[in-house]
Amino acid sequence: MKQRKLAQEKAPSIPATEQPEHPIVSFGSLNLDLLRQEVEIEGESLHLPPQELAVLYLLLQSGGELVDLDAYGRVLPSVVCRLRRRLEPFGYRIAAKRGLGYRLEQAIKLDVVKQRNTREERL
Repeated sequence: MKQRKLAQEKAPSIPATEQPEHPIVSFGSLNLDLLRQEVEIEGESLHLPPQELAVLYLLLQSGGELVDLDAYGRVLPSVVCRLRRRLEPFGYRIAAKRGLGYRLEQAIKLDVVKQRNTREERL
């Protein structure tokens, strides 16, 4: 219990002083509304707990560059893992470079790959 409390205290959060005038940060069809603390992907709302929202914010702010999440406080690998599971069905992935950090990427959805393969078979 004590370890969990320490992890929560050190976890990153979205600082109020860093919120831009335009409170929506986007990457492809992924939109993070900073004022409402809500995520929308392809028109579908996605509920994220505060730690996952903060990690997503840091990844979005990086503009596709590697982010050392430990530099912003203790980020548990389980937080990144849960965020990955929530984003992957929408075609987004969090790539990890051991010792360097994480990066948000837009992956090709499996149904798009299947459509391409089916189209190629017809030719």
